[in-house]
Amino acid sequence: MYFSTIGELIAMDGHGSFVWLAYGTTVLVLLVNLMATRLATRKQESALRWRQEVAALQQQQTNNTTEQNDS
Repeated sequence: MYFSTIGELIAMDGHGSFVWLAYGTTVLVLLVNLMATRLATRKQESALRWRQEVAALQQQQTNNTTEQNDS
């Protein structure tokens, strides 16, 4: 291994702050993207469920109206 202690690994010969900041920023961006995607997916699924329920209610009302007119 290149570094003999954890302290040297973190310091990385004076470049550690830049390296760890880059890793941290990358992880943060990936997590934000993941959460934003999950939120958008859940919103879309909810909207689709709502549209299906509305369509089913409209179809039911149409069927009821047709049945009443036929009677």
